[in-house]
Amino acid sequence: MQETQSRQVVVAGAGVAGLTAALAFAERGYRIKLFEQAQHLEAAGAGIQLSPNATRILRQLGVL
Repeated sequence: MQETQSRQVVVAGAGVAGLTAALAFAERGYRIKLFEQAQHLEAAGAGIQLSPNATRILRQLGVL
């Protein structure tokens, strides 16, 4: 009998990097626990600039 192991990742922060990491791990079969300090996620009203490497990764994940 083969034993299956549960794979879980804890991600701290629901910013661009944290959410991207959570998505990438989830797509690979990991269970995700995401922790964020803020009570609610809302638009900040500011723009962000992402490097070409960041946009490439987000595109591969289907976010862009």
